[in-house]
Amino acid sequence: MVLREPDGNKIEYPRVSKELPARPKEIKPHPHGVELGVMLRMIENTDSRTISSFLQSEFTRVGRTSAEEICDEADIDEGRRPNTLDKDEIETLLEAAQNVNLQSPPTDCLSPIGEDLVLKGLKKELNPEFSTAITRSPTVYKGNPFQVEVGLAWGGDIEDEGSFEELRYANKVPLLYKKSACVTTKAIENVSWNRYNISQTGNRPQGPLCISIHIASVWVPFTSEGKEAVANYDPIRKEMKLALQEAGRKLGRYLKRKERKEIQEKKKRQLTSYAKEMAPAIAALAEDGNEEEMEEKIQQLVHDDYNPEQL
Repeated sequence: MVLREPDGNKIEYPRVSKELPARPKEIKPHPHGVELGVMLRMIENTDSRTISSFLQSEFTRVGRTSAEEICDEADIDEGRRPNTLDKDEIETLLEAAQNVNLQSPPTDCLSPIGEDLVLKGLKKELNPEFSTAITRSPTVYKGNPFQVEVGLAWGGDIEDEGSFEELRYANKVPLLYKKSACVTTKAIENVSWNRYNISQTGNRPQGPLCISIHIASVWVPFTSEGKEAVANYDPIRKEMKLALQEAGRKLGRYLKRKERKEIQEKKKRQLTSYAKEMAPAIAALAEDGNEEEMEEKIQQLVHDDYNPEQL
């Protein structure tokens, strides 16, 4: 992507991938995710001659048996024509459909970014010293399949200005406004970052940390028509929290290992600095007059016992 500004300045964003994502498959709505207004329009526009055939042809995961169960639950004759139902009966039918146990909708209708591309994007833009990405398995909320992806980047070109940097996406589109009202921020604040060796002020992580969260869904529950933030629904927040915790554990292990390496390196420098003073005394005790050789042996022992690369 190339941006040419009015003053002639050219900004170029090179691609990190030349492969197109897998094309998602089209699916019909699931009864557990349909609202009354949508149901009214579907019945108004259907060509089905019976309620049973309407349910089977217009919805996913509804077969003959399921359609019968829905009609029995609503106490409506399955052989009636859909356009003979009044609003109250349609509402009753919808409630019955949501009460009947149906198979979850297929998830091949989603188009996630993928862990590999999340990592490539973070590395290209932020050049972090550590990065990781997690793609959760697809799940369902109110009959709507969705999938959560999280990327964490630490250090590198990320400025340590105190609080973390947050990147939010819905169906690969960046969300730029109303961050505090978004479920992504709520999920981040629900994680105990101290467990992962990341300092925390209140419920917000601190340090050179960038958090990227993406939700892919056939129906993203935005807070408003402006589509600036995702609504704070429990199942979505839970999936985001689980992804953040999984990524946080990986980052925590890296930071812990880095801390141990720094401690080992400090011990190594301290002991190595004493080698020159220790060599004459040890050589005398060992009745070996070669002090330089003894100093080299001491340094080699220190290197072998306190080698940070072995951690």
